[in-house]
Amino acid sequence: MRIKPFLLALAIPVLLASCNVVKMGLRHDTKVFQKSGLQPYTFTDQAGPHYVWSSTAPGSADDGRPKLMLVHGITSQSLMWAKNVKNLSKDYDLIIPDLISHGKSTTQWSGNSVDAQVAHLQLILDSLGIQKPVDLVGNSYGGAVVANFAEQHPTRVKKTGDPGRPRQRLYRRHG
Repeated sequence: MRIKPFLLALAIPVLLASCNVVKMGLRHDTKVFQKSGLQPYTFTDQAGPHYVWSSTAPGSADDGRPKLMLVHGITSQSLMWAKNVKNLSKDYDLIIPDLISHGKSTTQWSGNSVDAQVAHLQLILDSLGIQKPVDLVGNSYGGAVVANFAEQHPTRVKKTGDPGRPRQRLYRRHG
């Protein structure tokens, strides 16, 4: 079968443009985060970088708003929450990490993946200087990470939630 030069000439620009669509979406979502008062922070330890968007600067004073950590699912990254941050940032001090092997966080694993993710969230909270209990919402795999975090660190969790259950209350009392 012979491909006509016209079709080939048309297909190449379409394929090249489609590669840029993902980058354009990431740039857009980054701008949404920044307009909502979130800043990117990277904390590095022996495992590598731990990346988070937060409206709390490390070591800054508490502004009195409740703290809400949003944890993405397994095939996603922190920017998946872009459609939510504008409204949530009005009432919450947001903390939105990239889980290990996602987005800009380290790709190194050590031990059980969920336990490593729990340690990753703890490191981020510690690095931001957040000691008060936080509200946690996890999407899909992030929900499993949130549940394990709440089980392992009950004094650091105020409430947990699952955005995948719209008919239930978003938050459930913990502890």
